[in-house]
Amino acid sequence: MNSRGVFLLLTLLGSVLSVQSHACLPSIDYITDFVFEPQGPLSICVFPNRAPSSFQAGGREVQAVLRFPVILIGNSPEPHPVPIEWWFGGPGVVCAASSEGPERDAEGWVSLMPTIRGGGHNGPGDTGAISLWIPVCPNQILELGGGLYFNSPDISGDLRIDLSDVGLFAGDFHGSYAYRSDFNWDGAVNLSDIGFMAGGMGESCP
Repeated sequence: MNSRGVFLLLTLLGSVLSVQSHACLPSIDYITDFVFEPQGPLSICVFPNRAPSSFQAGGREVQAVLRFPVILIGNSPEPHPVPIEWWFGGPGVVCAASSEGPERDAEGWVSLMPTIRGGGHNGPGDTGAISLWIPVCPNQILELGGGLYFNSPDISGDLRIDLSDVGLFAGDFHGSYAYRSDFNWDGAVNLSDIGFMAGGMGESCP
């Protein structure tokens, strides 16, 4: 490659790095490994303006936690709440995503409890593995694999739970099974799901 080609390549790389660096968290060096617990299958019911609920098949409520070891740079402070973004295959619509914590144990593992606010659905039978973007140094996209699903009382995905969603839910309640309305993932659209719908009525993204 001649000198002009090298110059153009370095310029391009500089542009890419400058785009990524603005969101980078300097308190974390890099992610060396990660574990998403519990390991699927897992269904996360998201809302437009509150923390999600997580369930394993059969309606068992669990806490979804992303754990990864980090190396802190020098005397940098402990990581602050980490913004995250569902990159692909996550909820139909996301209006906010961040983390509660994080907590770092003696072995250097950081635990994040993702807080996703949004609507829509992505369930069994939908295509696309779940990926998660975390703005650490360098930026990381974590492939979480299959068996992770999302639904919401905001069935239409317009970031508001209203009568239009009630109509969709009613069709699922009286029709054949639809994951999108099985908010606690117990294998049926029933009275327990009506509680999710009623409790979220009127919610919208702030």
